[in-house]
Amino acid sequence: MENTSVSLLDQFQLSGQSDSWDRLLTLYGPLLRRWILKDEVKASDADDLVQDVLLAVANDIKQFEHRGHVGAFRGWLKTILLNRLRKH
Repeated sequence: MENTSVSLLDQFQLSGQSDSWDRLLTLYGPLLRRWILKDEVKASDADDLVQDVLLAVANDIKQFEHRGHVGAFRGWLKTILLNRLRKH
């Protein structure tokens, strides 16, 4: 997995442009699905959970602060996912 560029996150935070969203979806959709399936969630529920997480990202991205350390976005994403898994 390549690192998320800060410029991509900035672009998405500022405008939510579809090409930025597509890039985030391409990078993180499969990762989210792998994380979900490791928790022994049914494959049929995995897509719904991926959508829930990505919706939360879209709604809350403006509050995300990168702070310059590697893995910051993935850590934030994982936290959102864990909260959704608890509710599931």
